[in-house]
Amino acid sequence: MSLCQSYRYLTDYDAAKSIPGVVASSSTRLDGGKARVQPLLQERILFFPINMRMVQ
Repeated sequence: MSLCQSYRYLTDYDAAKSIPGVVASSSTRLDGGKARVQPLLQERILFFPINMRMVQ
C-alpha cells in the first residue's frame, strides 16, 4: 500500500460502518486539517439495545 492509499484508508470515516457495533458514521470537513466525525453505535447489554452517538 502506498503512503497516499494508507492515509486515505485511515481517514475514510464514512466507511466505518464495517466495524462491529457501528450502525452509521458521517463526517464533515471543517477546514484543511480538521474533520468532525459522528458515529452512531449500538450495543446490547443483557436484552436491552443501547444507542450511543458521539462527536469526535
